[in-house]
Amino acid sequence: MRVVCSTVDDFLADLETQMRISGGNECVYQQTIRISISESREDSDIRYNITLQLSAVVCLPDGTQYLLECGMFCGTDYRDASQEWNGTEACAEQKDRIKKFCDVHRLLLGPGVIQI
Repeated sequence: MRVVCSTVDDFLADLETQMRISGGNECVYQQTIRISISESREDSDIRYNITLQLSAVVCLPDGTQYLLECGMFCGTDYRDASQEWNGTEACAEQKDRIKKFCDVHRLLLGPGVIQI
């Protein structure tokens, strides 16, 4: 099964709920959340869209597992004279929140994305 969240808040809330039900972080496979930050050039060499992706495998008490995913558009960077890094800055804020969550719940933050 696959569960897709539209925000980082929803992703973290789902993990927190499952950890509460199971009694700890063992419900997160390898105690690891995977993160990927990507950029894609829009229509020129100036505008780049910044996207954050999260994934984790959640193991339920009955032995079943599901893939928890989140993909979030963080914003657009402008690599021209204005040097606006809105997407990168918003993405960094989200990543800091995720790191804090991992620290509190003794989870690892690893690179990449899990796909099925």
